[in-house]
Amino acid sequence: MKRVEKKGFKLKLVTNVAELGLLQPLAKTRGHLIVSAVVATGLYFALCLFVAHYVNHISSSVGLNLALITISMLALLVAAYVQAMLFGDLFFPGRWRERVLLGTKSRFDAQSPDAVDPTLHRDFNLHFLAIVAVLVGGNYFAMSTVTDDFLDEYHEMGFHLTRLRSDVDSEKIRALKELSKTIYAERWHEKRVSKAVTSELNNPAEEVQLWALYATRQAGYVIAYGRLKEMLEGGSVKKRAETALTLGSLSDKRATAHLALFLSQDREPEEIVGAIRGLNVLGDPAGAKAIAPFIDSEDALVVSHAYWALGQLKHTPIYDKVMTIFEEAVGEARCGPLVYLLYNARTEGIQDFKDLFTTTVKDEVCPYVIWEKYNEDKVYVIYKESHRAKYMKYIANAAGQKERDWFIFIAADKERPYELRLLASDIIREIDRR
Repeated sequence: MKRVEKKGFKLKLVTNVAELGLLQPLAKTRGHLIVSAVVATGLYFALCLFVAHYVNHISSSVGLNLALITISMLALLVAAYVQAMLFGDLFFPGRWRERVLLGTKSRFDAQSPDAVDPTLHRDFNLHFLAIVAVLVGGNYFAMSTVTDDFLDEYHEMGFHLTRLRSDVDSEKIRALKELSKTIYAERWHEKRVSKAVTSELNNPAEEVQLWALYATRQAGYVIAYGRLKEMLEGGSVKKRAETALTLGSLSDKRATAHLALFLSQDREPEEIVGAIRGLNVLGDPAGAKAIAPFIDSEDALVVSHAYWALGQLKHTPIYDKVMTIFEEAVGEARCGPLVYLLYNARTEGIQDFKDLFTTTVKDEVCPYVIWEKYNEDKVYVIYKESHRAKYMKYIANAAGQKERDWFIFIAADKERPYELRLLASDIIREIDRR
């Protein structure tokens, strides 16, 4: 029987560079090769400098940027290949350029030492490919150096700025969402970033403006102060509310007067809440006078925000009025005044709240009032907890260490609801910590 040999596919590495037929016309002479290497290197760096400037400062198309970066990487390979060709011509023996790059066959006299020297007949293909790889790395490093590492810059910031320069609103919104994240906080106040973000406050699309407002208050762009004053008087109710909040978020006390004037005018509840939040974030006690009238508002959300802000701003002139409102109110109507009183607790009120804690039969629960920000952070204007829990907090804020034994008694009283005993234990730990 004849033995049948199975023919299978074998992967063959093309080691003879001449077989690739790449850039052979450039290697006809050593002079051609030197000029070609210099020109290829120069064109590569010129292209990279152009691409670096264009994609990070001018382009408004992510797709075009990708194409340009791809072309620059192809230019890198071509430049490295031509440089490797010149290196081989200079350092490889045996007329390597003619034999390997051009594919010509050299003839040696049989008596010549060259005829028997094996190094003069080698193609040095692996060496050549290794040199190409080294030159690719070297050229990339050099390109990164002369362009201030433009690829990393594009990945970190240029990509988002390109989307901001786009004519598509959805692209702008995605960029503003990203740039609002705190991971970019170190870059927020670079001129080109702040200019790109605040310019979107003039965008005719309201949704883009709303996200630009959010990014502006995240970064605290005081440069937008003038534009924000203008925006207080135009657009939708939602936009005016967000503008009022943003104006207060700039930590510029000039905003106090503007927000106070804003609140003195006939405004929708959403606008009032936005301005109250802005004054609270601003933290200027002078703004409390403009908020105080809104504890008498008919809108429950406005009232709760007014008490919350007045409490945090420590506006004590209305303490007696709020205490009277609290005493006359019942049920959920007590929650807003309680929030204010917690922040402004007084020692003379301790016994009254102890008595309330003891005599309360039907202990009602305050519902949550939550301000959820664009980044999904939550600010609790009113916590969901019982009235008696808030009475305990008032006593803790007013007395602290002096009432420690009373809180120990509450924590040890097994007849009390578990949540009150747990709160008493937390208060004791906080007193001891301080």
